[in-house]
Amino acid sequence: MEYTQIEACLLTVPILNKDFAASAKSSDGVLWGDYDCFLTSDIDSGDQLVEDLLRIGNSPEEWKARHQCSKELATRLFDIETLAPKFLEDIMTLGKKPDGPRGIDLIDWWPEAKGLRSDGEIVMTTAHGVLNERKLIMNGTVQKEFK
Repeated sequence: MEYTQIEACLLTVPILNKDFAASAKSSDGVLWGDYDCFLTSDIDSGDQLVEDLLRIGNSPEEWKARHQCSKELATRLFDIETLAPKFLEDIMTLGKKPDGPRGIDLIDWWPEAKGLRSDGEIVMTTAHGVLNERKLIMNGTVQKEFK
């Protein structure tokens, strides 16, 4: 799900494309259309979408229930506490692939990075950080400038 879709889940009742809702699954393995949160529409169902929006607009209970559902779903699936452990695990295993380039070896502008990683530090980079040669490590749960 894209950032703007997550934002929609947190702020309103999202409208999903019918094909997406019928074929794409969340990280829970559930089709997006199987959740009770969203409205669905496609190019041929504009009249139905108008009816749905008018119905929800006139039913504070339905709007609140759908909005609460989408907000709880987005929080559960996309909260940093959910995503960060998997993200860090994926990042850490990237450097352990014997048959491919190791990310740590590609940081030629920061020669200490490899040693820091070997010493157990979590070396951080971002696209912006690489372009600006910004050296970051994790200090507990916070990024810290390496000097």
